[in-house]
Amino acid sequence: MDDAWQSYIGSGCGVILDITTTCLYEVPVRDQIGENGKEIPEPSYSGSSYGVVNCYGAEVTNLFKPVIHYLGKKRNDYSYIVFRTMVDDLPVIIGYMEVKEVKNAFNSHVLRSGSKCQCAKLGEHWAVKGNMHFVSWNDAVMLTAFWNANCAKQCKNKKGAQIIGVDAAKEFVACVSKLENVTEKCAELAEDMRFSDNKLALIPNAQSNKYKLYDELSRKLRELQ
Repeated sequence: MDDAWQSYIGSGCGVILDITTTCLYEVPVRDQIGENGKEIPEPSYSGSSYGVVNCYGAEVTNLFKPVIHYLGKKRNDYSYIVFRTMVDDLPVIIGYMEVKEVKNAFNSHVLRSGSKCQCAKLGEHWAVKGNMHFVSWNDAVMLTAFWNANCAKQCKNKKGAQIIGVDAAKEFVACVSKLENVTEKCAELAEDMRFSDNKLALIPNAQSNKYKLYDELSRKLRELQ
């Protein structure tokens, strides 16, 4: 049995988490099928969580394991997860989560998947929950430009993850807050895709739109290099 959700307050730092997305729509909806052919249910837009159902990205979410200071007070270093995806081998920043709650999800994952699951090798897995703010692909280009100019150089590698400090994270969140939050739209589309046998039939000219959007995104992103 997993532990219950518990409140979480971080110190303001952020950590990057890579997710797979589709360019089928104007918003970066999570890709539904992974390399192993199984459904990818993370992030959960409707549940505002990551890591509840499976342990993709466990190395990152485990950084949010509550830490007890030697004086008996909780000392949590991280507040934000910065979501990043790839378009034509180029990194794109598409949103973030402010983590407000965490829970130990290790037991359910191991019971469901056995020793083959990622967290079984890690020995633990913490799921996270909080406010999500995803942006459209058009805004993601601008957000990525902001990130490259103001945050990328401040990233540091720690425990196999890319970390940004309090000041950079604060600037980033302030920038995202000015952009439209499309998380609810992502939730609607992810649900439609999940129950559709023909995902390309969900919108008119989806296949051509996919490549048109992909090419346009790739062009804009390369201009940022």
